[in-house]
Amino acid sequence: MAQPTVQKNFRLPYGLAVQLENCSEESGKAQQDIVIKALKEYLEREDDKMLNLNNTVILSGEGEIGTYEMYEGKKTMSAIKSRLQKERAGGDRWAKAFAYSHDSDTGPVYTDIETGEQRHISEDDIG
Repeated sequence: MAQPTVQKNFRLPYGLAVQLENCSEESGKAQQDIVIKALKEYLEREDDKMLNLNNTVILSGEGEIGTYEMYEGKKTMSAIKSRLQKERAGGDRWAKAFAYSHDSDTGPVYTDIETGEQRHISEDDIG
């Protein structure tokens, strides 16, 4: 099933437009595909900067029961999402990742990296 699209029109500096055209001709890829890939990579790097991925917790389980664990892998959005995909085991399990956001009066607050939902996670909850 194709994703819905939105048309965006914007100007590029001449030199960048020429580079895009040359890259498209050399690779055989459509210019829009090159721009989409570059934009996705850029936005992922920006997500990595905005979230504190150095302190990430994985919550995974089956049914309604899950357990928390500190994420010890590579501290990038793509690596964490890859880990979530493995945890989900093709639909047999569920998994979420929470990046540390800030401390509140009731303890540390973490943000779900996929939905933006915030929740308190105490150190006692993390195995």
